[in-house]
Parts: sequence; structure tokens; C-alpha cells
Amino acid sequence: ARERLLRDLAAAGGRLPGDGWITGQLVRYLAEHGLADSAIIRAQRCRATRWWCDALEGFARHMAHDYEGADDAFGRALRGMPEAQRCAWTDLAPLLGDGGRLYRALPCAERQSVRERIWWLARPLYSRPGNDLRTEHYARHTMALLLEDAATADGVPWGADTRELVVRFGWPTHWSRSLDRFGRLEPPSILGGCDVPPVPAP
Repeated sequence: ARERLLRDLAAAGGRLPGDGWITGQLVRYLAEHGLADSAIIRAQRCRATRWWCDALEGFARHMAHDYEGADDAFGRALRGMPEAQRCAWTDLAPLLGDGGRLYRALPCAERQSVRERIWWLARPLYSRPGNDLRTEHYARHTMALLLEDAATADGVPWGADTRELVVRFGWPTHWSRSLDRFGRLEPPSILGGCDVPPVPAP
């Protein structure tokens, strides 16, 4: 079924090459299907809004464990996106918990030096090119946009709360459902889980 979906998305993308949603879903499902190299190529051929294409390339490279390339692509995306979008993506307040009080008091434009220091201190492996913790954060923001206009597996409508869950803890990669009881009328409950550990508070 997933291979059929990939074929349908590729065909739709051929008919509407400038559609960012179609390209985004194709890059997403290629990466989730273990075809990260193909996802990178699709993102590089993207003809939608430039910053969105760069974000998709960053997402695909992150999924391919090319953190240096992902860092570079996400950097281009951040420079090209609208200011309000950039401020939302670079806001670390949801990750800082109660310790982010002083950070929250700063205007968005004044947070950059603090933010760069936080990412530097929180970097998991200094010997690895690129900052994989930072690219994980931006990959989650990208996935949040990909999930925004898509149906959810559990049927829960998308909202600010689910967006924050994705940004803080990652997106679901597998699901489980409860067993149906005989005569039950309501749909079974579905629980999603993710393999990626949460971004630790820097």
C-alpha cells in the first residue's frame, strides 16, 4: 500500500510540480520507507516555495543521518522563511521548561546568541559534523507542517497541542490499537509511539 501511495504521489507531483504539499508528502513517505537518498533528490528538485524546499531537504538529510547537510539546508530554510515562521521555529521555550523564564523575556531578534550557545552546549557529539540535536528539532517542525493537513491515525484533530507534542517528543512512527469488545459501538482507541528520544532540555 505504501509503494502504491509513493507512485500516486510521484504521479501527482509530476502533474503539479509546484505543489508544496504533494512534494512534502512524497519526501516524507520516501524517508519513512527507508529511501532517504531518493527523498533528498526529490527535495532538491522541489519547485514549491524556496524555504519549504530547503526545509524538506534538511528533513530528508536528517533522516539519512547527514547532519552536516541537514544543518546547512535548515539554515537556508530559516533565512528564507517569513520572520514570524522563523521566530516560531527557533523558539526554544517549549524545550526549556521552567528554566526558560529569562529566555522567554527576550524579544525574538535578541535570542539568537543565546540560542546558538544553547545548541552548542547541548550538542550530543562534538566529533560528528553538524549538530544532530538541532537538525532533529527542525525536522520535527517540518514534520509538524507535513502532519497539519493530513488525516491522523487516531482520528484526533490537529491542533496546537499536537504540534507541541511533535516538537517536544517527535512524531509517531508506529501505532497500537485496543482489542474490540463484542458489541462495542465506539471506535477502538489508538496509541502512537515514536522511536526517536525527546530532545533533552539544554
